[in-house]
Amino acid sequence: MSQETLQSNPSLTQYEHGPMEKSVVFDHLISTDWTMDKIHVHDYYELNLAVSGNNRFFVNDRIFSVKKGDLFFFAPTDLHKNMVPLGKDYERFLILFDKNEFLDLLTTKKDLLNIFQQVRHTSSNLISLEKDEYFQVLDFLTTTIYKLKTNPDNYEFLSHLKLAEFILMLEEFYNKRQLSTLQAEGTGSKNRPKDKSLKLHSKIAPIVTFLSNDYAGDHTIDSLASRFYLNKSYLCKLFKNETGFTVNEYITNKRLIKGKQLLQEGLSVHEVSEKIGYNSDAHFIRVFKKAFGITPKQFSLGFTSHKA
Repeated sequence: MSQETLQSNPSLTQYEHGPMEKSVVFDHLISTDWTMDKIHVHDYYELNLAVSGNNRFFVNDRIFSVKKGDLFFFAPTDLHKNMVPLGKDYERFLILFDKNEFLDLLTTKKDLLNIFQQVRHTSSNLISLEKDEYFQVLDFLTTTIYKLKTNPDNYEFLSHLKLAEFILMLEEFYNKRQLSTLQAEGTGSKNRPKDKSLKLHSKIAPIVTFLSNDYAGDHTIDSLASRFYLNKSYLCKLFKNETGFTVNEYITNKRLIKGKQLLQEGLSVHEVSEKIGYNSDAHFIRVFKKAFGITPKQFSLGFTSHKA
């Protein structure tokens, strides 16, 4: 694990590789020799603001070269992996929150999560902040982190209020971009938003697409190498370099994301296990618990009780 300088609460160090300890977290992290070496599928929403840049993000089968001021929006269903070059410092602000607890505490008629759906579907999970927006966000986040550190007794309520305020700020930035896009389309301008993702390597892109659509299949490195006419060692190395995942990690993440969705829809553990490609319930339960710290049944019961 990386060596990190935590600018806020040191008790929250585990959330990048495990569960959160609070329903809302604001943090500023600086890491040296940082790696994301565990399965990264989580139940919470995440806002990830790049301060240093120089890293790459694999997000839902797309790859991004991250620049200072890039703000990523992640929902629990988004598969993402961050890749930082060796020897480079990695600085970012993270805002993480539990959807249900956040909305329960902050009673409002406004859909505060709509911005996540909009950015994820229209802007590939990403808003690149303008210079003035970036400094406005930095000022807000540093002030918020200080206030939360110095007001521990009011942390829960204050963190929820500041999160709502931050989301409204981001919504304003997003709407400004959408208006600019509509105006450009109305005038026939070519200055329209472009897809900022990079192209995956030509030999890896079809494999990623295939596995994304058929993650429940019984795939091995040998079978994939044969299907796509690649040396298996070369396939493994190139896949890892491009996506940040090994082939097996990628398949496991895809299965777990779908598995959680199916459990939330009310399917039994056995039904989910079969649908996402595990040959036994015990295997599915073991992998799920390793990733999330609870069994699929416990996850399903917790989701049901919250809805009730």
